[in-house]
Amino acid sequence: MFKYPTYFLYLFVLLDPQAAQENSCHKVPLSERIKQRGEFTLVDFEPQLKAILKNPHIEVLGKIEGHVGHTVNKIQSMQSVTLNQSKALLADLDLQSKLEYLDAALQKANQALHCSLENKKVTSTGKPPPEFQKLGSRYFYIERHVRQNWFDAADKCRRMGGHLATPQDEDELYLIRKELIARWYWLDISNLVNKHQYISLASGKSVSYLNWRNGEPKNSSNANCAYLYAGDYYTYHCSDRNYFICQAA
Repeated sequence: MFKYPTYFLYLFVLLDPQAAQENSCHKVPLSERIKQRGEFTLVDFEPQLKAILKNPHIEVLGKIEGHVGHTVNKIQSMQSVTLNQSKALLADLDLQSKLEYLDAALQKANQALHCSLENKKVTSTGKPPPEFQKLGSRYFYIERHVRQNWFDAADKCRRMGGHLATPQDEDELYLIRKELIARWYWLDISNLVNKHQYISLASGKSVSYLNWRNGEPKNSSNANCAYLYAGDYYTYHCSDRNYFICQAA
C-alpha cells in the first residue's frame, strides 16, 4: 500500500540526489521493507524492470515470431500450388474416366454389331427347333436353368436356331408370361445402337410394342438392355446375368 510520506521522500531524492546519497542508510531488501513497513515505491522495482528489459528471451521471442511469419507465408504459397495440382489431378482422373467409358461403350457396340450380324445368318427352316414350344402363332424357348449376360444369351438363341424374343403385342406377352416363374428374362430389346431408340437386333428395327414398368426405361448410360419381369419391361446393365427367352427365326 502506498503512503504519502513515501512520495515526498522519493521527490526529495530526485531533487537533491547528492544529499540523498550522503544521508542514505544501508539498503534494506525490498522484501524486508514490505514485511516491516508494508509499503514500497516504484523505484523499488527498477532492478527488476531492467532485468526484464535485458532478458535475452525477448530477443529469442522476436526471432521465433519472425520464423512463424515466414512459415505462414510459405504455407500460403504451398496451398496455392497444392490447389493447382489438385485441379490438374482431377482433370486427369476425369479424362481417364471418360476414356474408360468410351472404351466400354465401344465394346458394347462391337458386341451388338456382332450379334446383329450373326442373327442375320439365322434363316427359318419352316420347322421349329425341338426345344421350342408354340405360344400363340410363334415358337419360343424359355431358359429356366442357366443365367447369362445379354450378349451370351443372344448367342445361345442364335445357335439354337433363333434369336432373343420380342413379344409383338399384349396377347403374345400374356401367353409367354403364363409360362414364366418369378425371374428376370432377357429380351431382344436394347438401345445399344441409339440411346434414344429401343430396337430389336434381330430385325434392326424399332420395337413396336414396349410394356415399360413405371419409371422405365432408366435414364442411365449403363442400362442398355431390356428384361422381362412379372409382365413388365425393365432396363439394366447388359453384363448382368439373367435367364432369357428365345424366339424361333
